[in-house]
Amino acid sequence: MEKDYKVFKKNVFKKKNITIYYRSSKPVQIISGSPGCNEDLIPFLDFKFKWSAFRSETYGYGHMSIYNSTNIEIKQIDGKNNNIIDNVIIIK
Repeated sequence: MEKDYKVFKKNVFKKKNITIYYRSSKPVQIISGSPGCNEDLIPFLDFKFKWSAFRSETYGYGHMSIYNSTNIEIKQIDGKNNNIIDNVIIIK
């Protein structure tokens, strides 16, 4: 699982709090999945790209809560112990 900073026209927009996107001026795209996962955790490469904000090599799943027409929360859950390892709140 990897969370990236916002990227637009090859520019990386880093901010301290990457958990809450409040009235974002840039598009927010959520992609979740484990394509081709063979249950053996293949580690990330030793280096991080400049747009990479968070990485986890645990196997898990996502849980999305849509509270109303302006608020969404997405949590990434570790499949082994059901702990929340990351979350994002999007407020329109």
